[in-house]
Amino acid sequence: MSKQSASNTNPNICTWCKDHIIYIAIALIACISMTSCNWFSGKSSDKLISFADSLIYGYYCSEDTMLLHYALKIYNETDSNKIDSRIAYTKLRVLFLLKHYSQGEEFVRSLYENIFFKPYHKKMYLDSFRALQYEENGDSIKSTNIYRKTASNIQTYFDKTEDVDALLDLYAIKRKFETQKSILEEIDRMIDKQENLHREFISLKYMQKIHYNPFTYLDEQSFMF
Repeated sequence: MSKQSASNTNPNICTWCKDHIIYIAIALIACISMTSCNWFSGKSSDKLISFADSLIYGYYCSEDTMLLHYALKIYNETDSNKIDSRIAYTKLRVLFLLKHYSQGEEFVRSLYENIFFKPYHKKMYLDSFRALQYEENGDSIKSTNIYRKTASNIQTYFDKTEDVDALLDLYAIKRKFETQKSILEEIDRMIDKQENLHREFISLKYMQKIHYNPFTYLDEQSFMF
């Protein structure tokens, strides 16, 4: 789950940036005004969340982390009763991009299980933020152990359900402790074994080359499978 550069993000994001470059410029100006006044006063939560989403897309164009900080401020000001799945996953992405791993772990703990799209997602994100903190402190042994256990949990879920969406998360986690070569070889073996999922595994193989990670879950699900 290494940080994605702009060149490795969803191509739909790049198209969005080109079509909305003026809007992004306006968003940047608005960000400046947020530091000098109570910008949140009188704004509806839906409009604020839409604006926060725009700031994130603006980040992918400019790589200006200040946009992420302003987006996070909006998400943090959102009433906890109004946090739905889309907001939760998007906030997770922002916390990941800002490397606010301990805050990310705390946020995941605060969420109910039914907020997540998959039954294993809460534990996956919780463990991922923990592992990232170990990585940041240079403890590769503990982080690798966490990633291996997480991959095993997702594999168990897939074996029981054959939920192909889980494969994206599984191999994103496996990339933390296996080489791309070994992962691609494993996927090739799966293609030979499970003919009924041939198309899904071909798509999965493609996703390994553009470095999918679970923190961009909503983006990748829009064109995967």
